[in-house]
Amino acid sequence: MKMSLATIISIVVTSIAFMLLLASFVVIDAGYVGVVKRLGAVQPDYLPEGFHIKTPFIEIVEEFDVRLSKVETEAGASSRDLQVVRTEIAVQYSMTHAAYSAKNWH
Repeated sequence: MKMSLATIISIVVTSIAFMLLLASFVVIDAGYVGVVKRLGAVQPDYLPEGFHIKTPFIEIVEEFDVRLSKVETEAGASSRDLQVVRTEIAVQYSMTHAAYSAKNWH
């Protein structure tokens, strides 16, 4: 069974349109924000969690975690009289709106 040229062209056009449609959407997960890069340049607005439309192949959206995170580390030292001191340090941090909003970058 041979396919006509019109059938092949319609399959190719439909496939390209489907790929463009899939590349036009982005979903930002809860606890993240999306930073939009258009042709490599960071845009001033960020994307909150949820469903968003973007320009396919022109815009790239990178997700950044804004949830509360924790880092722990242990340190040891000796005092002058040879007593061993061990410390455990825990730091909790998260990004604020000013950190991921490019409007505040100078």
